Amino acid sequence: MKLLQKRIGNQIKTPMVGVLICCLFLLGCNKYEDLQPKSTFETSTDSLQNFDISLKKDGSTIIRFDSIAQGGTYKISFTPFEHCSLQLIEDGKAIEIKGSAYNWENDFSKYTICKNGNCRTGAIYIKNSDYTNPIFDTIDSNGCIILPLRKFYTFFLTPTLLKNFFPNGVEGRIDTFETKNYTIKRALNNTNPSYTILEFYALPKPESQPWAWDTVSYKLSGTNGKCYSGKIEIIIGDTCKSLAKADAFTVTNGKIIVNQTELTANDFPCAQPAGLHITRSGTDENFNYGNYKVRNTEFGVLTDTLINGQQHYKYVRTKPSARKDKFVYYLKSFNPERVTKAWVYLKLN
Repeated sequence: MKLLQKRIGNQIKTPMVGVLICCLFLLGCNKYEDLQPKSTFETSTDSLQNFDISLKKDGSTIIRFDSIAQGGTYKISFTPFEHCSLQLIEDGKAIEIKGSAYNWENDFSKYTICKNGNCRTGAIYIKNSDYTNPIFDTIDSNGCIILPLRKFYTFFLTPTLLKNFFPNGVEGRIDTFETKNYTIKRALNNTNPSYTILEFYALPKPESQPWAWDTVSYKLSGTNGKCYSGKIEIIIGDTCKSLAKADAFTVTNGKIIVNQTELTANDFPCAQPAGLHITRSGTDENFNYGNYKVRNTEFGVLTDTLINGQQHYKYVRTKPSARKDKFVYYLKSFNPERVTKAWVYLKLN
């Protein structure tokens, strides 16, 4: 009987012990998870480390984040840089930042790391160690310093040398150059092309208008490692003759009508009479369209038309938020026959 009780006891006891062990195991697992010490990353809500990095404009650097997140699984995101590029490396545990090649000064990005439901943010500040204050205010899309617009006066059928392209104290070469209407080439210097002097030549084409203007665009490489871009406005012919000059008007309620006499009032220097002339508007160089033409400007519509026998320019703004606009007008004088052009600038109220 005792033997039977012992066996029955063992049979009953064994599964109970197993359940007890299993329960202890399960409770132990839950207890282990609850009591596992969390990293300071998960217990803190403070901002993360800020990075202050000095970077060459075309250089790169690597930042690691696994030590900041204190290991484990985490997610990281960034706000975009303005000048630099960013690439995740090492399975997302680090990033490589590359600087742009042009002359930017500073850049900035916020980074956010999320781990076990806790998200914290830091900042990355980038300073371009190669940055130099540009000699002039603007940089073009290629990162070249834009030189001030120059004016040059010459005559038809006259070879004209253009020099002194570089800022004071800078040497280098002219890389590229082009014109709108006439021809330009490198000047010859002892039978070899000069890389710092250009020769401009205005030969009117019989089938075209006698354009008395042109624009030379150029790009320079300096021995100082910088690039420059600029333009030269070429004015052709006697400067005491009629010459279109820029005008500016304020546009109220998005509409204005301008008599051509308001445009030509400043176009006749040297106290000479205006002489026979006509005006035309344009955003291209199609001049012979008669007395009526409708054109689109950047933010409006321009109508070139006759009113009471005189040429007028009617402008209507089509984009309400626009605050400025502009259009070109041409002035053609007939003695001598010569066409010049200028911009009309509109301030939109």
